[in-house]
Amino acid sequence: MSLNLNIFNAIYGLAHTSRFLDAFGVFIAHYFPYLLTVGVILLLYKEKDITLRLYTFFFVILSTLLARGIFIYGISFFYKNPRPFNVLSEVEPLITGPSTHSFPSGHATFFFALAMAFYFYNRTWGYVVGLCAFFIGIARIFVGVHWPLDVVAGAFIGIMSACLMRMLLPRIPKTIE
Repeated sequence: MSLNLNIFNAIYGLAHTSRFLDAFGVFIAHYFPYLLTVGVILLLYKEKDITLRLYTFFFVILSTLLARGIFIYGISFFYKNPRPFNVLSEVEPLITGPSTHSFPSGHATFFFALAMAFYFYNRTWGYVVGLCAFFIGIARIFVGVHWPLDVVAGAFIGIMSACLMRMLLPRIPKTIE
């Protein structure tokens, strides 16, 4: 068996063992991403310097758009990897899984791009958002809609997208160097 399958089995193997754990996994995989997005928007809204607020807002938007809107769709055009519940008959996902490809994880890509972009604005909050992105990725495996490699690849693409945007966009003086 492959390492990808072994890790998937170890994480997904915890599903369907406890109603509380299942509900928590569904919350983190499906609902928490919305709360995290609203939280990041609120944190940016609290920024008093309007120039820094707008710069960071557009930087975050461009980073996540590059990651999710360009790289993910580009990869999915050439590489279509089935989701675990489409391959393994014993996998019953805890959420309704999309019928699209699984590689790379769009959630991991988006939220790691968000975390890295936010890191350039505020390192502490960037780490917090990154930790949240990690848990969202694990939860997406737990509920049975992604392979571990999907999440790792998504994290890499998201982080690299924000770093690429950092190199391409001019910086304003108050951002962290």
